[in-house]
Amino acid sequence: RKYDIDLIYSEYLMPYGVAGLMAKYITKKPFMAAHAGSDITRLFDSPSLKSLFIEIFKGADKILTTQRHSRKILRRCKINRDKFIIGLRRSVDLKAFHPDIKPFYKEKLPTFLYLGKVSKLKKSFNFVDACNVIKKEKFRMIFVVGNNERSLLLKKYVHSKGLGGKAVFLPFQAPWRMPALINSATCVVSPETSEEPYLPKNTHYPKIAREAMACGRCVIIGKGVAEKGVYRMLQDGVNSYIVDPDNTKEFARRLQSIVKSPDIAIKIGQEARKFSEKTEDFDESIQQWVMACKALLLEHSLKQESRLT
Repeated sequence: RKYDIDLIYSEYLMPYGVAGLMAKYITKKPFMAAHAGSDITRLFDSPSLKSLFIEIFKGADKILTTQRHSRKILRRCKINRDKFIIGLRRSVDLKAFHPDIKPFYKEKLPTFLYLGKVSKLKKSFNFVDACNVIKKEKFRMIFVVGNNERSLLLKKYVHSKGLGGKAVFLPFQAPWRMPALINSATCVVSPETSEEPYLPKNTHYPKIAREAMACGRCVIIGKGVAEKGVYRMLQDGVNSYIVDPDNTKEFARRLQSIVKSPDIAIKIGQEARKFSEKTEDFDESIQQWVMACKALLLEHSLKQESRLT
């Protein structure tokens, strides 16, 4: 009301989709909802969330999704196909994620940064196991994993391996701090691989690695992720490192090579930035979003006029 907004947009159903739906009911503004793969797979199967998620999908004016996910939503919620916006491009902003962004902190030692949730899917504990193999080396581990039961479990696991002196756990960081945080690292570790058995196949497409590459950082990704989307064009040892996170020795060798030769990691990061410049198109992405928003506003306006007449 204060800013007289045109429309409401939310990404992820919990908690933002809930907030978006409430805001729509209060303001009567059109509401566009986007969801994650886990929203309509693992979380949707929760008895306490299913009915709530159905209400969000039914209450939203438009739903940003994929062809694969739209079939699941139709089958489970029986909503109008006209609500779906499929295939909207989501590029990384190369101006926001840039090598020249001032680092969040300075560290003399080679530094591995892990961002995001703690889970078996994300291979969080596999990363710790690989670091344990090379713990005699001098390096730093930075974790930004929130403050919940899983993150506390990871912290205990790190200390149980005798790695507590090498690890720093940062509190929640706002999204706009991510580029500076990424630029503080020698390498960003995003070792997740195949979704299965944690999520259905081809329902998860991580973005952290793309943001790290845009910042000109060396990045480690799992081999399953390297088989998806734009990641399929990456070259191991040229613009990224691709590992099998379940192979602890192989994973450890990659980490050790970065500790021993951080200059090589810097060169890989530079090539990663060049890769991003060829594959990301944020301006086109924004234009697609603007067109989708304008179409929703027009549709909403026509419905309002129809009610009045």
